[in-house]
Parts: sequence; structure tokens; C-alpha cells
Amino acid sequence: MKNMAFKIVDTWVLALHNSGPPGPTWNDYVTSLKKDIVQRGVDPATVRTLVYTDGGGPNPAERKAYNTVLRGLGTAAIVTPSTFVRTIVTAFTLFTPRMKSFTPEALLDALLYLKATRPEQEMLWQELKHLHAEVPDAKLPGDYRRS
Repeated sequence: MKNMAFKIVDTWVLALHNSGPPGPTWNDYVTSLKKDIVQRGVDPATVRTLVYTDGGGPNPAERKAYNTVLRGLGTAAIVTPSTFVRTIVTAFTLFTPRMKSFTPEALLDALLYLKATRPEQEMLWQELKHLHAEVPDAKLPGDYRRS
């Protein structure tokens, strides 16, 4: 079973992790970023990334490969229940200043931080649910909207 799944939609990058390391999917992820973002001539500063993780994430070498592609540009929201991951994200902001972490209860805040329009919010939520089929042990909240 995979620990990570991802999808790139225009300038949106979505990733879903369970609590394990991304494994070989990370290489596919970085390759797709190169092909779908860099080689298409997309300005990395316009890329918006939404990551939902139970606690799994890249190791230092994998983070370096990611940074080589997007060069610390773009905006990223990392949604996780893990205090440890949120601490790593805080340290990561030295290289990616427009990266911020959120708790799962603040998923809507993460989407607003990424300046997702209402239709984009719904599209991103649907895509996360599709990714969940690839990583079924990742824990998504019941919905992203507030009551």
C-alpha cells in the first residue's frame, strides 16, 4: 500500500500522506512537478500546494529535491494533526516563506490561506477524497466546511 498520493491540477499541487514515509512515490512527485510545472513554463511563484498528512513526510534529501524544483517559491499549506510536522514546517519556512501549517480542524483556513475560490475549494476537497482511495489509511476529516 502507498503512503502518499498526489495530483497536479493546473497550478494546484495536492498531496495526501498517511503517517509513513513517502517512499518511491516521492520521486514520481518531484518528476511530475518538473514536467507539469517547470517544463510547462509555469512560474513557480504561482504554484499553490495543499498537503494533508497524518504525520508522514519527506526526509531531508527528498525535501532538497522538492526545493530544487520549486526553488522555495509558491504558497503551501500543510494540514496535519502532528505537532512534530507543524514544527518542521515552521523550520522549513526559512526556505519557503509562504508555507504555513494548519490543524485538520482548520482545513478551511488552509484553503483560504491558499486563496482558493469556492469552486476551487470544492474541487480540491473532491480531489483529496479521490487521493484517499490510493492511501485509504490516511485520515481525512468528514468535510472541510465549517458548520
